[in-house]
Amino acid sequence: MRVPIAALFASLVSTSLTATCESVAGNLLAGHNCGFERDASGWSASPGAEVARDTAEKGVLRARSDSGGSLTVTGPCVQVAAETSHRIAARVRLAEGEAYFCAVNAFQFADARCSEDAQPLGSAAGPPGPAWRAVDGSATTGSTTGSVQLRADCSGEPGFVVLFDDFVLSRD
Repeated sequence: MRVPIAALFASLVSTSLTATCESVAGNLLAGHNCGFERDASGWSASPGAEVARDTAEKGVLRARSDSGGSLTVTGPCVQVAAETSHRIAARVRLAEGEAYFCAVNAFQFADARCSEDAQPLGSAAGPPGPAWRAVDGSATTGSTTGSVQLRADCSGEPGFVVLFDDFVLSRD
């Protein structure tokens, strides 16, 4: 049976938008409030920006930019193995205002506490819109990597609001 490429693509996108982060095999963030079912604990915003759990959206992270139109949301630190390939993913949606671009950036560290020798690892990015969008990427940790931390970064007009859900950092 031949499946049209467009139908296959639609199926893949639909699946990635409906799966929860807790159900992703090997998600290192599954035990770190990756789906915001209870609250926003473990996730923080850059100075001047705000994060909180949005109960109207059945538990997602609501993030408001600072007065300059910048936003960084920092996730928990997780230990990883060196020289391994990891998937970096999340869902994002614009809720208010105008955001030009959002990226889920992964940073790798030489220690197990995300404090020594920070280096960029990889990114999953795209412009947020009024509908949920999955961003997905992959990267391989370096030979001295001991931990990784995700940081969602967005830019746009001052005071924009984006929603995040289902953060994933898993071995490929």
